[in-house]
Amino acid sequence: MECPTNPICKTTIEQKLKAQKAAKLYRLGSPKLRDLLREKCRIRFKEARRNSHDRMRAINEEGEDQEEIYNEFIEEINKWFAEQQEEEENYFEGGPKMNALICPVCQKGTLVVYLNKDSRYNYRCRCGISFFDKDPEILRSLLAVEIDKHEQFCSKPLIFFVDPLMQQLEGICEACDYFSCL
Repeated sequence: MECPTNPICKTTIEQKLKAQKAAKLYRLGSPKLRDLLREKCRIRFKEARRNSHDRMRAINEEGEDQEEIYNEFIEEINKWFAEQQEEEENYFEGGPKMNALICPVCQKGTLVVYLNKDSRYNYRCRCGISFFDKDPEILRSLLAVEIDKHEQFCSKPLIFFVDPLMQQLEGICEACDYFSCL
């Protein structure tokens, strides 16, 4: 059975080309739309490049700040070193510190001498020790004699301490059991 209303489509080549062109335009967009999208892409690239450049510039500025801080630090160290060198030169030139006694306990600070009412000398150091003894020159010579005696028999250093009951300076060696009261 044949249907009289059966449509038979006969498409021409022109119609096919027109359909393909319409599909391309739909798929790829119109030339104006393509140009607009390309321009927006160029703008995004330029902004990304500018932002990246700004970030690198900020990093360089931070590096300059760090370099400035480093230079200030070096200047402070040089000033401190010059002051220390000047103090050392003054120390070796003589002056009031030349006769100062070095603390035998800490071996860093100097002993400050106070004269009591009883005409006894009280020695104090920044390390916290305090003891009573004789004249500073006598103490200096006693220390030298005791150290020399000990060094004749032992190569280890003599360790000094203050007897808490007698407030007297004493020396002991842990290696050879040498003991002395000053």
